[in-house]
Amino acid sequence: MNVLVPAGGVVERIKKVGYAYKGATGTLSGKGTPSSINVFIRKELRSDACVRDFRNVAPRTHTSVDVNMRVFVGPEGVTSDSPHLEGTEYTDAKIITKKSRAIVERAFAYAKDNGINKVYVAQKGNILKESDNAFVEFGKQLSAETGIEMEYIIFDNFLQRITKNPNWFEVIVTTQFYGRDFLVPIADAMLTEMERDDFGDDVGQFFRFEGKNADFTQLPIDTRCYRQNNEGFYIGEGKSTDTESINFRRITREMSDNVIRYAFDDTLARGKNSIFVLYSPFLKGDELFTKVGREIAKESKYDGLNIQFLTIASYCWFTMNRPLLVESVVGTNLTMDFLTDAEASKIGGIGMMPSFNYTISTGTMVSEPGHGTAPDLQPDQINPGASIWAMCALFERMGDDQTGRLNDDQKKTLAKAGELLYNATFNFYKAGKDLTGDLGGSGSTTDVGNGIKKHLAELH
Repeated sequence: MNVLVPAGGVVERIKKVGYAYKGATGTLSGKGTPSSINVFIRKELRSDACVRDFRNVAPRTHTSVDVNMRVFVGPEGVTSDSPHLEGTEYTDAKIITKKSRAIVERAFAYAKDNGINKVYVAQKGNILKESDNAFVEFGKQLSAETGIEMEYIIFDNFLQRITKNPNWFEVIVTTQFYGRDFLVPIADAMLTEMERDDFGDDVGQFFRFEGKNADFTQLPIDTRCYRQNNEGFYIGEGKSTDTESINFRRITREMSDNVIRYAFDDTLARGKNSIFVLYSPFLKGDELFTKVGREIAKESKYDGLNIQFLTIASYCWFTMNRPLLVESVVGTNLTMDFLTDAEASKIGGIGMMPSFNYTISTGTMVSEPGHGTAPDLQPDQINPGASIWAMCALFERMGDDQTGRLNDDQKKTLAKAGELLYNATFNFYKAGKDLTGDLGGSGSTTDVGNGIKKHLAELH
């Protein structure tokens, strides 16, 4: 694959072979390229589920920090009540108008009045190009007007950072769905709310939190997350007018059924007992998602599963305060995109987050590290754990091939290879020697590779 899009014929070759491994790639924009190669491939393969594992195996030292976080949440965001949705197949839309400028003004004015030199604008503009980028543009305008620096941070990366490094962020401004369902509940779960101010329906809300960052370093977390891959806002449909910037969201029964059923089946296959189905109580798309989930949950084959339907906000509290009880989680595309980065922070970061994409109808699988290229860490500071475990997941899936593409000897060899490589990698991280900087060590990428090879040589 080249740096912009998969080269001609690559996707067709993946469909024919059925299995592929994709390395880390950057997020792109402009010149007709897709904003995300991952999203491009998932669409082309009509991938149903993105599966990510979170296992806390690397010993780390917790550093306690003092937090004083101010959060400004605007009045606009994702809605299910709009004339733009009438007579369409869309379930919801994110709509940003000039009304949202007021909350950004409040954030920058607060920073200026309190001697704070930076405001973080947290959005997802690489996917919601119209609506989120319009909000970011307000931040750029206010930065120019006030002289206060603006830093735009992708919202899922932001959730990872506030879980891991909450003291970085003194003033944050975001939109309603992001703030109400994710950011404020996570902050509430970790910290103590000190102030709250309601500016009214036309402006938004203010929250201030104090406290210290949560310590997950010693907890034996073992969680698997299932993300619907091809719906929600990732359909990439939106429009802008002189007064509105809109991104449309679509949730269907078919794709909801596919990912929920797969999550339930896989949880049983893993020998786990419980699974959370997540939803926002404010969105029609999530109403359909949970309706499908409740129908599937009634089937007798799932009688042994403890299936709980939780709002996103409730889950944010639960995963921060009862993480050892979280075995499996399934949700819609953007929801799990956001939450998996927060989950990664609890195990040391996205360098420990393997990922694979699965197409149920064909059995096609593409595995990948759940992160990009990290050019600031090249050439030899990147944690390769997620990349190696993604390969393990590929070997494991090929070892259990049900499509007839592989014979029994091939499957046996691949299953053994996956088992050995996973155990060697697990043993390396558990030993805690030569860990990379994200895990608190001073080792290099090469050190990790050599260490895993040594552990591999000791296995049979």
